[in-house]
Amino acid sequence: MRALFSVLLVLCVACDDGAAPSEEVNAVLDLTGDATVGADVFAASCGASTCHAADGSGGEGVDLREHVPEHTDAQLVEFMIHGVGEMPATGLTAQEEADVLAYLRETFGG
Repeated sequence: MRALFSVLLVLCVACDDGAAPSEEVNAVLDLTGDATVGADVFAASCGASTCHAADGSGGEGVDLREHVPEHTDAQLVEFMIHGVGEMPATGLTAQEEADVLAYLRETFGG
């Protein structure tokens, strides 16, 4: 399943036509994220059990240590808002998404 998700992720990026991020994505990008708060949201929502694991190494989800640096902030927010492949939309608020984005960047680079 990880391989399928990785292929879908690569296809998603490869098909990116360079279009500007949606209004919904821009709303998140316009916020200031707090990585400390984002760590808590991540632990409760994304790092839980089988998703991406507490250290981002993956479970059923992709290894964030590899994937976060490969994607733009807009792409990462798009994944959170709408989901991608097997990953469902997170259902987080815009501020929570901004906080998780700050955490992802601080912890996994890019």
